[in-house]
Amino acid sequence: MKTIKILRAVVILLLAVVVGLYVYEVAALKKDPTENLMRIAIIIAGLVITLIRLRVSRPRRSLDYYEAQYQKVLRNAFADSVFDRKKLLCAVRLYNEDNFRKAAKYLVQLQPKCRQPDDYYAVGMFLALIYTDLSLYDQAVMMYHHLIGMNLVSTTLYGNLGYVYSMMGDDEKTLSCYSAALDLDPKNAYAQHNIANFYFDKRDFENAIENAKKALELDSKLRPAATLLAIIYSLEENKEEAERYFHLAITCGEKPDHLRAVIEEYRKGAAEAEEEE
Repeated sequence: MKTIKILRAVVILLLAVVVGLYVYEVAALKKDPTENLMRIAIIIAGLVITLIRLRVSRPRRSLDYYEAQYQKVLRNAFADSVFDRKKLLCAVRLYNEDNFRKAAKYLVQLQPKCRQPDDYYAVGMFLALIYTDLSLYDQAVMMYHHLIGMNLVSTTLYGNLGYVYSMMGDDEKTLSCYSAALDLDPKNAYAQHNIANFYFDKRDFENAIENAKKALELDSKLRPAATLLAIIYSLEENKEEAERYFHLAITCGEKPDHLRAVIEEYRKGAAEAEEEE
């Protein structure tokens, strides 16, 4: 949803630029209005068609869909109230539609009605996610720690909290949260991958490789871990290992062209960093 909004804004901006340039050429440069009229008309028509396609909204997903998708977080929240359970699911749907303000309003209205641990956990987790997406990191941290204080912990919670700390630039707390997630569930491949990704961001490739391989040992089809290894070995110019994990990532569902583009971007970034040094 958010990506579509950005694309719409870009298309509208391009339309304004094209029309503005045409008007400038005719009014300021005194060019013949018919000289580039056909070319401009074709460009405008293409942009308008693109805008129309972007405005075609997808069918709204059912509440049952979100209930199934977020079962690990929703659990049995408000199981004794059909109305409150539905309101919670509506908030989840609104969150996924990027309607953060309205979703937060619903969740805040549900807070006084929380009675069971699952009620507090579900409401708190989604409020924290909304705060994170709104870049209200302090509020997100407070919400996660409120849940921790109630002993409502999970690998998902620590993983999310670690991400918030990473956005705040607190490396120590980021790694601490990712490690706490893995301590809760040593077989959680995603928790292991988060640690690998942490080290990769710090350009500590040795630790990144070690943890990414551990993640694959836990889940041999974990695409992010295979992708990360393909990127690292490509940057290290280890052709054999790079090809090995490139093919593994594709087998796990990664798109070849996308992965090549990502690797190329990292290579450019690394080259620019070396030039600056």
